[in-house]
Amino acid sequence: MDLLFAGVGWTDLALTLNRVAVGAFFMLSGYHKLFNAERHRSFVDELKTLGVHAVGFNQWWVPFVKPRPHRLSSCDAAARRQTADIMSDPP
Repeated sequence: MDLLFAGVGWTDLALTLNRVAVGAFFMLSGYHKLFNAERHRSFVDELKTLGVHAVGFNQWWVPFVKPRPHRLSSCDAAARRQTADIMSDPP
């Protein structure tokens, strides 16, 4: 019964491996946005399109802290256009 509640004692190892795997995912995602010229250019264009302030700073800061998908699906693109239309229409 103790094994059921306490486990085999490898919880720390499992959590460490999980953290390393997630960290590697974030690192690889951010790496391509920083050092791949084509991906970096498309990322900067996306920031400008979304109206993000301080693009010069955010183009380097954001890839360190947040992964983004490689390409937008057609649903994502349509949702962004609809949101932009709503935001641009005066009340």
